Amino acid sequence: QTLGATEVEISFGVQGTYEQIRRLINLLELSRQFVIIGGITLNSGDAQMLSLDLQLKTIFRDEQPDVATKPL
Repeated sequence: QTLGATEVEISFGVQGTYEQIRRLINLLELSRQFVIIGGITLNSGDAQMLSLDLQLKTIFRDEQPDVATKPL
């Protein structure tokens, strides 16, 4: 956890064609939310379908600072 922020990580798998996988990654890159692609694992199932495991992270600014960090 970063001071004044909360880091959230999610991992998930998807399947699709090469074009669908490229589109997904492009949409993540264009997201208004700050998204870090922490890891990608790509496997081919057959000639048309790919399997992709993604690890994504984002950071949210804490709305109220921790009481212990407030100056007296």
